[in-house]
Amino acid sequence: MALAPGRIRAFTAATVACVAFAAFAGPADGSSLPDYSSARAWAKTIVQQMTLDEKVAVMGGAVTQQTVGGVSGVEGIPRLGVPRLVFNDGPNGIGDLLPGTTAFPAAIGLAAGWDPGLAKRYGASLAAEAKGKGRNYLGAPTINIVRSPLWGRVPETFGEDPFLSGILGARESRGMQEKRVIAQIKHYAVNDLEQGRFGIPVLTPGTDELIDRKSLFETYLEPFRIAIHRGGAASVMCSYNEVNGVQACESPSLLADLRSKLGFRGFVGNDAVLAVRNTLAAANAGLDNFSLGTLGTATGTPTATTLKAAVQNASLPMATVDAAVEHVLTAARAVGVKTPGRVKKNVSTRAHRRLATEIGARGAVLLRNRRGVLPLARRAEKIAVIGYDAGPGTETQESGSPYVIGFKPVAPVKAIRKQAGGANVTYSQGTLGVVSLPAPSPSTLAPVGGGGQGLTGEYFSNSDLSGSPMMTRLDPSVDLSSTADLEGARSIRWTGSFTPKRSGLHRFSLALGGRASLYLNGKLVTFGDTETYDFGGPKNAFQAAVKLQAGKPASIRIDYSADSVPPAAPFEPTIRLGVAAPDNLISKAARAAEQADVAVVFVNDISGEGMDRTSLSLPGDQDALISAVARKNPRTVVVMHTAGPVLTPWRHEVAGIVEDWYPGQQSGKAIAKVLFGEVNPSARLPLTFPATARQGPAAGAVPKPGMNPNNLEDHTEGNLVGYRYYDARHQKPAYPFGYGLSYTSFSFSGLKVSKRGSHRYLATVRVRNTGGRAGAEVVQLYLGFPSGAGEPRRQLKAFGRVFLRAGASERVRLKLNPSSFKVFDQGRNSWKATSGRYRIYLGTSSRDLPLRDSVTLP
Repeated sequence: MALAPGRIRAFTAATVACVAFAAFAGPADGSSLPDYSSARAWAKTIVQQMTLDEKVAVMGGAVTQQTVGGVSGVEGIPRLGVPRLVFNDGPNGIGDLLPGTTAFPAAIGLAAGWDPGLAKRYGASLAAEAKGKGRNYLGAPTINIVRSPLWGRVPETFGEDPFLSGILGARESRGMQEKRVIAQIKHYAVNDLEQGRFGIPVLTPGTDELIDRKSLFETYLEPFRIAIHRGGAASVMCSYNEVNGVQACESPSLLADLRSKLGFRGFVGNDAVLAVRNTLAAANAGLDNFSLGTLGTATGTPTATTLKAAVQNASLPMATVDAAVEHVLTAARAVGVKTPGRVKKNVSTRAHRRLATEIGARGAVLLRNRRGVLPLARRAEKIAVIGYDAGPGTETQESGSPYVIGFKPVAPVKAIRKQAGGANVTYSQGTLGVVSLPAPSPSTLAPVGGGGQGLTGEYFSNSDLSGSPMMTRLDPSVDLSSTADLEGARSIRWTGSFTPKRSGLHRFSLALGGRASLYLNGKLVTFGDTETYDFGGPKNAFQAAVKLQAGKPASIRIDYSADSVPPAAPFEPTIRLGVAAPDNLISKAARAAEQADVAVVFVNDISGEGMDRTSLSLPGDQDALISAVARKNPRTVVVMHTAGPVLTPWRHEVAGIVEDWYPGQQSGKAIAKVLFGEVNPSARLPLTFPATARQGPAAGAVPKPGMNPNNLEDHTEGNLVGYRYYDARHQKPAYPFGYGLSYTSFSFSGLKVSKRGSHRYLATVRVRNTGGRAGAEVVQLYLGFPSGAGEPRRQLKAFGRVFLRAGASERVRLKLNPSSFKVFDQGRNSWKATSGRYRIYLGTSSRDLPLRDSVTLP
């Protein structure tokens, strides 16, 4: 069915004109960057008038220690016109559990839109809600590069490519700062793993990211450079991890590079508490503001007190303090920050909820559409909606500090029923969901050697189960949820047997705060490592599905350690074993699918701060559910609410696949618009989807039990991250970076590349909508460097998004400029352009590049 012009207008108004993005420094929309020069001049005069106490208060973050109920930030100085700064997390909306806000789609969905204009509008809406809640600087956007798709914070990033991440980060930052809210881009630098970020065990050094300087600058720092140059980002948050043996927030090299090589002119703040282990080392290295606390504040010493004493005993130069304060004041002045006003109860407006719906719909990637199963027809089909995720338990967000309370999510099944009009829509749960399962009956558990109900628990005083246990006892269940439950132990091993009462597929879950492994019959079936079970938002429950025979005991072993749990609220050691006996949910869903014209199966995973996924497979029995439904209905569509890439072993069995990420509170409304064609899919993957778990640069990067005892992450792949690794190793992914389908079709023709100055080129191509529907296409330009440059085979260097009516065409213009051709020379410790022939590839994904040309640099 054709799209009604009135229905599509709201989602395409911003993209009717062709918009192209390339790697040049100036603004692309005519607006100006913050005026750091005049702001710095003002800041210098203010610093000269400040007392030492005022200076260390600005640097130390006095709001945290004195006022506003523990809110982080900097107290203002009214007599000098210095505004108060109040911090909040904000990559996916206004986080930190503030009510009355909008739970927008996770940033990875925004990235899938490949639309910097949309990112800027999101930034502006984010700033409006922040100011309404009394906040004027936000920890957003997250522009770390995704090295491993298992990383727990993938949902709040912009994906695996430095250029795409930088452009979107720049535009979101501009949207925020034009509304006078500071963008604190994060996490600097090479922050790509949660496990071990606080140390293994906690309070030992954070994960040490080993990386060469060429890869550091070209891949991991490049998004920060672009966000600074193109977005004028006024603040940078340094990360928990070490880089080449030094804590990032205490690294003179990293913090010097930020200013000397990335051109940063604002202030550097730290991630919370454990990012700074040595306050004085961080201050002398160039950390400007300690608002989120340090290890010192956690033990009772205010940062300002530490800094003042260091100045007085000459271990911290006054010039260093003055420079830090100047950086903070410069950023505030350049952005035009004002002291927050009255806090509003509800800052979620109708316009913001419409934008959340738009981002959700524009971020849904159509991966498969065999025989045009989508869009669904209204009033003409019987639709079977299947999945725990399709109902009230739909997965909409990541957990941790990015979690946004928002409002009650719109369930997909409810929105589909509304959108379907007169169609018959049924619902089958199909699975118990990715949740903590009920505790097993004590009668199914037996300790080692028998003689009772429950499991043998061995309690160790150390965190690695070594030596002799301090206590051995019979535990009726595996269920602890506090430090007191540990009985003074740091690790526990439970052993015995589990005897099922029924034959079939049994599901097991570990609700977890700490690290644990579950073995059945000697085989590791699931494991996980989290800092806490309950840190806002979805609860982390690691799952396994195993076929067992009734009455036949299966040996069971659970190894648990609390060494990854910080010793402070809201963190508590937690482990709870759950078991679900075989049920008929899958068979009932398959029968419902068989009786329908089309089946739509919703599946999900759970991810968030303080954890990493331990498998790319869908948790629990969801793969089995999809296959069972597909066998009964050839017109099966799968909608995935996942943190990032997952394995799709059933992809050739189903007719349609939509990756919908974590879509926020407007979840159902947004996906219903896509499924029924009110919105024509135009999203493209910001991440490569592997065909197997062995593909990619950091396959299995999350350590299994007993691995990585030194807490090191060696980036031996260098610059070969994401699609660049797949290209270099000739691996064929399931779905490549940049891939995405539409309900219409497009053709490219007439590629022309013209020189526009020294190392400046303009590539143009005609794009035509050859289908019967209006829609948007994303034109992608990849650059191949001369062989002597030592670069990946191809790199994204420009892209353009164009919306076209059916039959219409338009010429898309993509710019290449001097920074497009530069590489980092480790020997010279600087950027340079390599002479030689550069190949230009143009198409619709990293693997579909039919148009080619080249330019030669002298």
